[in-house]
Amino acid sequence: MTEDVAAVRQVLQDSDEPTVVVAHSYGGIVTAEAAAGVASVRHLLLISSYLPEVGQSLSEFGDGTPAPFLDVDLAAGTFGVRPELLVDTFLQDCDAVPVTARRGPRPPAEPGERDGAWFRR
Repeated sequence: MTEDVAAVRQVLQDSDEPTVVVAHSYGGIVTAEAAAGVASVRHLLLISSYLPEVGQSLSEFGDGTPAPFLDVDLAAGTFGVRPELLVDTFLQDCDAVPVTARRGPRPPAEPGERDGAWFRR
């Protein structure tokens, strides 16, 4: 995630024009940290996202157990979204559309690694 934050932060710092940052889902985690302290950023608009404190990871939200919409496979060391809960969990505010794509299971972050680091693997 550190590379993602740095990349977004650089884009925000490259201009001094007043900026409204719009992010969705995981992007809210990245942009909230990247935009912190950038003078040109006037507003953050997070859609279906979390707003962590700078340096806080998504794994710090909740009670420490996997979210009910996750399909955790401990034997394989991966997790994904349970297909039957995808629409109600992440797309409940969208017009009805067929869901034709699904991101496959991903390995969780290594101990001490920031959430999302597995995203580019």
